[in-house]
Amino acid sequence: YDEMTAAERGEIWYTEFGCAGCHNTTGEPGLAGPTWQGIYGREELLTDGSTITVDDAYIRDSIINPNKQIVDGFAEGIMPENFTDRFDEKQAEILVNEGIEIDIIDDLISFMQTIE
Repeated sequence: YDEMTAAERGEIWYTEFGCAGCHNTTGEPGLAGPTWQGIYGREELLTDGSTITVDDAYIRDSIINPNKQIVDGFAEGIMPENFTDRFDEKQAEILVNEGIEIDIIDDLISFMQTIE
């Protein structure tokens, strides 16, 4: 993983951790979660009527606390709440096996920034 960019690793995590099951990168509607196409920096309306800008802080919080701020049109309780544990395990495994520290959420954010 050390030879890869954060965005390249993020694309791997997108598949490995099942993000692709609910979030596509093509803009197609109909999945359980918002498309990641053009998501970074986009304004989103939330189910509570407020709006947010999809930035690093929002993405990180949405992964760690997936039911805190739901994008309008999507249901609460769909996204698993165990990504923090799963990511911690993978990050620890990579540190032990390859001696490098990575942040899977940062990698996913880097990947999202490349999807236009």
